[in-house]
Amino acid sequence: MSDVNPNLIYVSAFMDVADRPALSSTDLEGYVDQFVKLVSADPRMEIVLYICPLYYDIFSGRLAAHSNVECVVTTLDETWTHHIFNKETYALPSGRNPSKDSLGYITLQHSKIEWVANALYHRPAATHAAWVDFRLPHVFKTAAPLEDLKTYTESDWLAAVGSCSGSDPGADAGPLYIPGCLPAVTDAEPRLHHPHWRFCGGFFLGTRASLMDFWERTLHHLPTWLSTYRVAAWEVNFWAWLESAHGWEPAWYAADHNDSIVQIRPPLQVITKHHQPQSLQFPPLEDSKLHPMNTSYVKYRGLHLLNIRYVNYRMDAAGVYDTSILHTSNVCSILDASYNVFLSRPMSNDLDIPSYPTNIHGLEDVRLFVHATKLHALGTQRQWSPCGRNRMVLGIYEPRTGTIHECRLLHPPTDTPCEKNWIPLPEAEPNSPIQIIYKWHPYSVGTVNAEGRLQLHTIEDYGPALHGLRGSAIPVLYQGSLWALVHRSAALKYTHSFVLLDPATLRPTATSQEFVFESVGVEYCIGFTVEGDGADAEGLFWYSKQDRSPCFLRVPMSTFRPKKIRMPM
Repeated sequence: MSDVNPNLIYVSAFMDVADRPALSSTDLEGYVDQFVKLVSADPRMEIVLYICPLYYDIFSGRLAAHSNVECVVTTLDETWTHHIFNKETYALPSGRNPSKDSLGYITLQHSKIEWVANALYHRPAATHAAWVDFRLPHVFKTAAPLEDLKTYTESDWLAAVGSCSGSDPGADAGPLYIPGCLPAVTDAEPRLHHPHWRFCGGFFLGTRASLMDFWERTLHHLPTWLSTYRVAAWEVNFWAWLESAHGWEPAWYAADHNDSIVQIRPPLQVITKHHQPQSLQFPPLEDSKLHPMNTSYVKYRGLHLLNIRYVNYRMDAAGVYDTSILHTSNVCSILDASYNVFLSRPMSNDLDIPSYPTNIHGLEDVRLFVHATKLHALGTQRQWSPCGRNRMVLGIYEPRTGTIHECRLLHPPTDTPCEKNWIPLPEAEPNSPIQIIYKWHPYSVGTVNAEGRLQLHTIEDYGPALHGLRGSAIPVLYQGSLWALVHRSAALKYTHSFVLLDPATLRPTATSQEFVFESVGVEYCIGFTVEGDGADAEGLFWYSKQDRSPCFLRVPMSTFRPKKIRMPM
């Protein structure tokens, strides 16, 4: 796949079903209107339409106006699926809609994967394919789904997801994305007499290999399903049985028969499935109650430096601390060429600003960065905050003297309950002011004025791509872009991704797929850099688990394949 420019074909079918009441001319025109919405979305969308001679004669003129549509004139009777369903006599589901769910109609629903396999067989250059019901746009509530379908034709999107599956990225057939309404069933018994919406049915998209695997499984198991249970139930029921009884593992995502049906959410990458983390052992402090957690990395004057945060608390799985008085201490460690600690010293907070009574002490989540040739520290705290709420502090970080000094209390653009996760940007020009990413959505960047207040000069909406993002690490220049590690968190569940920035404009240009290091939980990472700049470059991550257990991990940067941000309409 890596040597091939990926490309996608969409596949659909428009067939006359002999054992159903004929559609009126108005209904037929409405069906074609919906299909035309699809084919008109983008002329780059290559669409293969299997159409019966009757409908082709009626609508060939309208379809011929769209050069991206290839019509294949055929009939349902010519399919293997039709042969299997008519080889013997089967009962129809007792809970069916008699005016709609005829044997012919149910056969047509099962034929979807056969049409897709046929389209791929005759188009060897296609690396991916998607099934789209002929009138799928009638369930869309907005124009967004058509934009999604356009995005999937882009080679960078296909490349980004093409080798990532839920179970074993890069080692299997690749993903087959398929939406559904219900969780997987836990038994192997078929659901036969009512539609079972584990899968929606109207859309799926996959790699060539994953789709051909789906077709081979259908060839093998559909005849057995019919002969064993003697009921010609819907295709979505068969697919659910294929999953529960025979180990089919598509990349399912939650959706319904609305816009969400085509809004693919790739499964999370679990980085440590393929890359072994190293548990870090940092020197103990005199106060034995303090243990290390998150670390921030910077390279300064040729030295690899880590700021290690030590805390006095433990956090359980529910996010509850074992003490109400929280203390943070910071330690600076110098690393050798292999990133192992060989010298450490505690850092004292030499803050010439008043301290206030609070149960939270110390400078937390310190990010190290270089500006105007000096090493700076930016962290959040409550101890020196006159308003009693978390506010940021910016100071000079001096490893030689073991002090964080010349500290300033920073004020947010507006009064807020809590401030953290401010991200300094690399210095664009000598003596330019420090640029800080304040928020990712809307994307907000500013500088600190003489009074210590962050003044925003950029507030831009990049749509859903940046929703919910926070932090995390100082952006690193790699292959012409600034790579900013970010995270999302909800209910103690953290996921990570990258946002790529244009170094000249500092505007977001692309995002990567979300990932976790080991598992979904409290994983926090503010230490990141890149070693190398070529195809073999590695990302270096320092992360903590459950506010303890710091780890170090090397990952090829080729693992993270960004896709361009689509700006909102």
